[in-house]
Amino acid sequence: MDTLQTIGQKVAFQSSAGVVVNFEKLNEKNGVRPELGANGHDAKPWHKTKGMVFVRTNYKTGSFHGYWPIPEGYWPDPMDANLPSRSAQPVLKFSTKDVKPVVLPNFAFDKLELETSPLTVAMLERKRPDIAWQVFVDGSGFVGMGKPIGYLKPSTDNKIVNLILHPYDYEVALHLIDDLFQSQMNPSAQWKISWEEYLKSIPNYYIPHLR
Repeated sequence: MDTLQTIGQKVAFQSSAGVVVNFEKLNEKNGVRPELGANGHDAKPWHKTKGMVFVRTNYKTGSFHGYWPIPEGYWPDPMDANLPSRSAQPVLKFSTKDVKPVVLPNFAFDKLELETSPLTVAMLERKRPDIAWQVFVDGSGFVGMGKPIGYLKPSTDNKIVNLILHPYDYEVALHLIDDLFQSQMNPSAQWKISWEEYLKSIPNYYIPHLR
């Protein structure tokens, strides 16, 4: 059955574009001792996988319009004449800490379907479509790992796993935007200060997307 499902998925998406993405589990200290392989490391195959992320094109235009980029693995320096070298395949680190998925009505997000892989199988076996795992890009922030850019979440029917992309540091962004909606687009002075602080804390190439 799993093989037939995989074949069906391939056929369904044969006319769709996609990108190869590397997914790697964050090493988190949660008080639980992990299962160790012969090399002394966590050996579960879903902790480090590579797979296709399908990009559905608009059936009318034949093109894809996304709202939020996957950030670079470095903080942009406007004084730098040369860009650092990087892999053509993004590396997304994911946390296995359960969080509630967040979306705002009438505010854009991207939903991209993942190809079947050990990671998607592991998530679907949990039978928790109400729970999400946050994703990060190492080095994308001013220091350290950076802030979450979205999350991995099983579909409501628990058949597939989607990558949901939001603005950088989406928890802060969506909270501020929701406050703006609640104020009938009449922000307070404190809101403006908080928004300016948020904009200063994210990579500057996100700002045109927010506009």
